[in-house]
Amino acid sequence: MSLTINGVLLNNSTHETHAVNVDITSSQLFNYKLKFYSDTKNAGNSQQRLRVMQTDFIGKIGAETSVEVINSFALFSRVRIRQANQPVPVLKARTNSQLFLKQCTIFENNMLQNKSAVITIHNSTAVLENCSISDNEGLYGGAVFVSDNSSLSVIQTVFNSNRASGSGGSLCSENSVEVLVINSMFVSNTAVLSGGAIKISTRTKLQIQQTTFRNNNVTTESGGSVALVYHCELFVSNSVFNKIQLGGEVELSLLTITMTFTLKVPSLQKCW
Repeated sequence: MSLTINGVLLNNSTHETHAVNVDITSSQLFNYKLKFYSDTKNAGNSQQRLRVMQTDFIGKIGAETSVEVINSFALFSRVRIRQANQPVPVLKARTNSQLFLKQCTIFENNMLQNKSAVITIHNSTAVLENCSISDNEGLYGGAVFVSDNSSLSVIQTVFNSNRASGSGGSLCSENSVEVLVINSMFVSNTAVLSGGAIKISTRTKLQIQQTTFRNNNVTTESGGSVALVYHCELFVSNSVFNKIQLGGEVELSLLTITMTFTLKVPSLQKCW
């Protein structure tokens, strides 16, 4: 069984399906909700997949735009997700899902309420490659929240001007997560509490390679770019932390262990 949406405009539509294949291409989806999952017979079936390409998801205040992937494979390519203002994530992967966002998938001007972020990943694997993620707002993770035995790879991706009313201006992770960041940029992201760009906690491993952090900031506590607490590991190599703001660039506290640094810090400034 398959579901195909091609070249259409949908407004206030909802689909819940465990179809083996779902393809959405060249469409505009306003206040669209999709729940895609494997049933018990097909659980873990690598052929069960969702593919979304060249499609625009558009939200509005008082409505919900969301895609939830459960125990399935999903690929998003050349997709824009924008203008959501809601209490639930726009894109959620959970329960052994594999999520790939590639080729300039763009998230912009989304505002998430409660503990939500635009993208949430629970007990799943996700890859963000060649993405632009900008002007989003959430509580924990202005753009991305990762938890519960998940892994996230961020490759050649730009996080710009994202905001967290709690911690992790762009990205927040907790509970046995592995995060790899390669050849990416974090620019002008802010958090109220800690981790202007990234906050990780509770047995999380963060590896940063060939990545630039510039003008990230926190407004009340510490960790202008990166904050780590509770048994975390941090590895940094060939990366640039530029223009330190309140709290310095990296906060380490509460039994944080294993740190390996090879980094460049031009124009070192502290603005207290």
